[in-house]
Amino acid sequence: MDTQRFITKAVEYSKQCDSDILRSFGVKIHPEGTYNAKTSLMLEPYEDTDTKGSANVMPERMMELVLAANEANLDVIVHVDADGTARGVVDAFEASRFEHQRTPVVLLNPVSELRHTPVNFLGSVSGF
Repeated sequence: MDTQRFITKAVEYSKQCDSDILRSFGVKIHPEGTYNAKTSLMLEPYEDTDTKGSANVMPERMMELVLAANEANLDVIVHVDADGTARGVVDAFEASRFEHQRTPVVLLNPVSELRHTPVNFLGSVSGF
């Protein structure tokens, strides 16, 4: 789906679903596979293999989606399992400078991804 159509649909849903019982306030992006299946994009190959996984949503597309959603005043939630994808998500959030980012991050490269950033986003990090 092209970006503008995706954002237009999300805005429509946020207007239709705005009650005490149901509220749509943004978009959630699942840009990769899973860590356990070794299909999430890593910066380095998975242990005992030469694969780094892959991204279903490339960093350039992530940037485009985040910026367009923020322009429409939609929150952005991204579920990230791997450090390769996390890099693109953090870059997109930094570029957007939007206040309402939510990213459940399962795995981060401690050197490159836990960098100091003035962007206000919630990152939830758990062990693997």
